[in-house]
Amino acid sequence: MSLSIPAIPLKTFIDVEASGLDMINSYPIEIAWVDSLGNADNFRIRPPHDWVYWDPNAERIHGLSRAELTDGLDVNEAAARLARSLQLEDIISDAPDFDSFWVNRLMQAAGLQRDFRILDIREVFGEIGSAATVRLCKHLRTHPAQHRALPDAKRLADAYSASFCEHSP
Repeated sequence: MSLSIPAIPLKTFIDVEASGLDMINSYPIEIAWVDSLGNADNFRIRPPHDWVYWDPNAERIHGLSRAELTDGLDVNEAAARLARSLQLEDIISDAPDFDSFWVNRLMQAAGLQRDFRILDIREVFGEIGSAATVRLCKHLRTHPAQHRALPDAKRLADAYSASFCEHSP
């Protein structure tokens, strides 16, 4: 008996945790990406002195205090690392408006241009078909977001991979 393993197209997923949800003053504090092959990166960002906005409600949700960011990468290192890793790719997000805003904020602070697109996860629905979309959505519903960058990016990648398995849990 042979085992049939579905071919899963390469996709990369991103999640960004931030100082709050204010679309003017908030900024990224943790970024992670995971691709459908299992490659990943994750890092915290040490806010520059002029990034002062901090929402205590956001801290309660993601569990990161501002003091914990002192060991993070400075914005130049973080932006360069992200740009090197994701250049010219289409990146998938479950919150593309927020994630794009925060990634742009990081890139601008470092004087870099973003050369990858951040797309809504719903854009893959047409690529994978209705049955796979149902499996993807079921996986997301049964695996709640943890509000930390790496687990949440991995959750998206795992849901995408599970969508290709006809007998996914």
